Amino acid sequence: MSLFNLAAMIQQSHFKDSQIEYSRSSWYLQVVSYIESCHLDDGGYFFARILPSSPLDTYFAVKSLKILNMEPQRSHAIVSYFLSRLKDHSLDNLRAISLAAEVLSELKYPVDDLKTRVPKVLSLQSKDGGFGTVKNLYVEASSELETTYEAVRTLRVLGGEFNERGVASFVLGLLNPDGGFGTQGHSHLATTLYATEILKLLGFEIQKLVVSEDYLRKRESKWQVNFIEDVFWLVKALSNLGGKTNVAGKIAEFVMDCHRGNGGFARATVIGIPTLEYTFYAISILQEIGLL
Repeated sequence: MSLFNLAAMIQQSHFKDSQIEYSRSSWYLQVVSYIESCHLDDGGYFFARILPSSPLDTYFAVKSLKILNMEPQRSHAIVSYFLSRLKDHSLDNLRAISLAAEVLSELKYPVDDLKTRVPKVLSLQSKDGGFGTVKNLYVEASSELETTYEAVRTLRVLGGEFNERGVASFVLGLLNPDGGFGTQGHSHLATTLYATEILKLLGFEIQKLVVSEDYLRKRESKWQVNFIEDVFWLVKALSNLGGKTNVAGKIAEFVMDCHRGNGGFARATVIGIPTLEYTFYAISILQEIGLL
């Protein structure tokens, strides 16, 4: 049974709780089975199921299992995977440090060994308050605020004082008249999400950003959605601002149309293979709209 059918089932009171719980458990196990099928011998995860594992996919796997209230199989192997990368100096860039800090913290493993990387992270803060530069983004970066978000999130986990006021000023400097965030006056869903995430980490009262919720509501009403990450950015940004989507049914249908037979989720409804990244987006969305 699909989760979409399960949602309809829950709304009909003549079904017994035990039936609902059985169907929910069955669906959970299908997704968990897909995630764990990507767990490799080196301790990490990779959607392609070939060595070596991907730190990013390992992050998505651990975070997804957390949402599903499941513990990763061989969690000790995941820890060893990151610790071995620490020893061979593979964790020398912000992305790798950030992923390791998040995963080890999620697994309740001490992050003391990673604290030696704090000066490296702090050195990336520029004069404008952000971390890194727009000209030096990761190739796969979805937003000009992604690097700043990773740095702030990492420093929150590992500790380390930084110019928080400068970060807030940098982020708010990307706020456009339409309420969205982005450089050169062009608002983008991903940048708007990262802006709300960063301001939230800094303790900013983001519920006051009414203009940003207006921007998201307009994007929601137009529903110009092609990929699952678009839905993720929209729903999570609304949640950060204290809001909920008004089109939960449409979103649930879109997400479940991205579901594939092996339990994973793809990027789009018609074409695409399932990956751990898109599976993370999918179950995060379903959690936000109340179907998990």
